[in-house]
Amino acid sequence: MGGLSINSKANSCFTFDGPFDEYYSLKTWAAENEEKLSQMVTTQLYATLSPSKASVPRGDRITSIKDIQGLLPVVKATATVTRNRKPLWYMACQNCNRQSNSDYGETYFCLFCKSPQARAVPRARASVKLQDETGILHASIIGSPAELFLAYSANQLMECVDNLDKVRMSIDTD
Repeated sequence: MGGLSINSKANSCFTFDGPFDEYYSLKTWAAENEEKLSQMVTTQLYATLSPSKASVPRGDRITSIKDIQGLLPVVKATATVTRNRKPLWYMACQNCNRQSNSDYGETYFCLFCKSPQARAVPRARASVKLQDETGILHASIIGSPAELFLAYSANQLMECVDNLDKVRMSIDTD
């Protein structure tokens, strides 16, 4: 078999027939040791791992993410928008908020929520740097928290893409 073969199914097989010395020596070794390779695949040549000593916590010891907000300490830090080339918004599915390559308002089939009538809408996002006397933490704010932080809706951010520096300047001074 020569050339390149690529399939896109779960049981895909990739075959590359490249002009590399290492490739040719490996291909030769594999052809000469086909029986040994077959045996390695069908028998257990690796050590059996002992079961983990860790166990899943009891149900009453698990805290849901939605209930954790009151448990976190209040952190006082200075937050500034990180200056990068990304816009402060992206197109997302109106149902599941996952990123979309569709244009604004376009109806499409969403691969994530499986909605056949998903509509692309802008969603705010900001890369921020949180800094206090102990150090710096880089984070992302997405959705309505980003709109609240930026003081602009996702639609406004999308419309003023040409005035991005003005938006950032007003954010940095607030």
